[in-house]
Amino acid sequence: MRCARCIKNAVYSDPALCKKHFVVSIEETVENTIKKYELIKKRDHIVVAVSGGKDSITLLYILNKLKQKLSFTLTALAIDEGIVGYRDKTLVTVTNFCKQYDIALQIVSYKDSFGKSLDQFLTTTHKNTKPCTLCGAFRRTLLNKYARIYSASKLATGHNLDDESQAILMNLLRGTPQASARLGPQTGVIEDNMFIPRIKPLYFIPEKQIAAYSFMVGFNIEYGECPYAVQAYRGIVGELLNGYEQKHRGAKKNMINLFLKNKKRLMKLSMEQEEKVNYCSRCKEPSATAVCKTCLLLENKQNL
Repeated sequence: MRCARCIKNAVYSDPALCKKHFVVSIEETVENTIKKYELIKKRDHIVVAVSGGKDSITLLYILNKLKQKLSFTLTALAIDEGIVGYRDKTLVTVTNFCKQYDIALQIVSYKDSFGKSLDQFLTTTHKNTKPCTLCGAFRRTLLNKYARIYSASKLATGHNLDDESQAILMNLLRGTPQASARLGPQTGVIEDNMFIPRIKPLYFIPEKQIAAYSFMVGFNIEYGECPYAVQAYRGIVGELLNGYEQKHRGAKKNMINLFLKNKKRLMKLSMEQEEKVNYCSRCKEPSATAVCKTCLLLENKQNL
């Protein structure tokens, strides 16, 4: 099979591209997404949430390549949840990667912020709490708080096409389609100084293409999976979507395109229900409720 852009043999079949042009196509898609949806403006300071996985490493690498061309600055932010045998290894990966490419890195831990690591919470005060419930709330809080502390104008995450299609389906299955108004290449419904807008430059790239890009660029990183991931509802939905995609090629992309066509309607519905940003009465961070989920969990009043 020949590359669609040159006479070399293709190393990837969908689309049919040689190594050089496959790498170029991924980087072009990211840049085009940034431009089309105005994700990054000149003089923006982008804080990238980086975990050491293929998605966040790929995002950090491509944004670092684009920062001079698009005139923005960059800082990497890693959250240390305190997962022994997993996060300690990925933090070494992140630290070495940032040193190699001269990227500023900040690391924030659950233990310093909340008094315990995730492992400690789950073996002491929160034995009956689902790991992803606890971790998700804590992680969202720290990413927004420290992106703001480090003067970010945008917080970039490594969410890809698979992640987004899963989130849309999860909201439908939970009976909360209006929650999808917060999704998209740039998230958020209402602007607020305490909330840092989140952007997803990898939005239109499937997970398997990110894995192929990571390999072809030659990061030489051994990626692992969070040991708590097997308990996540997202994993079940992901398997469901993958199975459907195998039988109906392009289903995930079709779902994303349909969502984007209807996002304005969802945003209008969401804004009618949520006219302004509320703040947690305890920590003063943005919250949908009087007391945010993080504070409820820390007070052990929401042991899900």
